[in-house]
Amino acid sequence: MNQIEATNGACVLEADNGAYGDTTPGSVGGHCLLGWSYSGLSDSDTVDLLTWGAIQKVTWGWLRSRIMEAHGLVWPQLTLANGLYPTGLDIDALRAQNVEFLTA
Repeated sequence: MNQIEATNGACVLEADNGAYGDTTPGSVGGHCLLGWSYSGLSDSDTVDLLTWGAIQKVTWGWLRSRIMEAHGLVWPQLTLANGLYPTGLDIDALRAQNVEFLTA
């Protein structure tokens, strides 16, 4: 997202909205966004992004049309005594899947 696209939450940014210029990832520089919450996983569902001191709603389609990289955090310190993450995820299995993905 760039300053031209930042609307301070005034509208939902969508992939097919040509009013915000070139949709090629990196075409206008980059910006770090924090994914805060989301309403679902389809292209038309919305994601709340923290940016420029505000929450901006975008669709997954908009995000996919511009994303250059993504990062996720896993805190091993939150692993429960049974070896599972609080959400039920097996942390060792997640690590193995990540290694498999990165070396494929």
